[in-house]
Amino acid sequence: MSPNTLTRSQTEILDAVVDLIATREDAVCTDEIADRIDRNPYTIRTEMQQLTALQLLEGIPGPRGGYKPTVDAYRTLDTQDLEEVAVVPIEHDGITTDAVVESIDFRSVNDPERCRATVTARAGASSLSRGETVSIGPTPNTGLTLAGTIESLENAGSTATFTLTIDELTTDAIENTPTTTATAAADRAIPADSTAD
Repeated sequence: MSPNTLTRSQTEILDAVVDLIATREDAVCTDEIADRIDRNPYTIRTEMQQLTALQLLEGIPGPRGGYKPTVDAYRTLDTQDLEEVAVVPIEHDGITTDAVVESIDFRSVNDPERCRATVTARAGASSLSRGETVSIGPTPNTGLTLAGTIESLENAGSTATFTLTIDELTTDAIENTPTTTATAAADRAIPADSTAD
């Protein structure tokens, strides 16, 4: 089973873990997830193991252990059930550019001083320059928004790939927004280690 073909139950579990981890730094235990989705903890353990095997969840051992979502979990939730491509905008100086994000890959997320994202954008990406501060997002479903400074930039025709030094990483509650736009509601911070590779 690929991460893009999760069952409805697995998607519900993954959503619950992402929602719960956004409110704190500790791992989420199976009992909390079961309470959140109104199911018996014993019935979801197998699905938790499958999600861990798919590298969508990271199992944390020990008395304060549980589960944390990986970067792939956020990506998977962002692409579940999309019938058309969603627009993830890039803002510079408070103005939305013509550039549209195609992908975001995170590096060194466990070290806030070295946290970086490699971003690939198309369309108006040629207007971006090294040293500029930009804001990217929100992404659909998880409402992930990141802000930072462009450290390096490579243009290849209508596509640009740049490395972003991340200053801020947040997620917003998304409520039934169309896939072509993403609007934000209440801010919720993502702990940096919840998106570890």
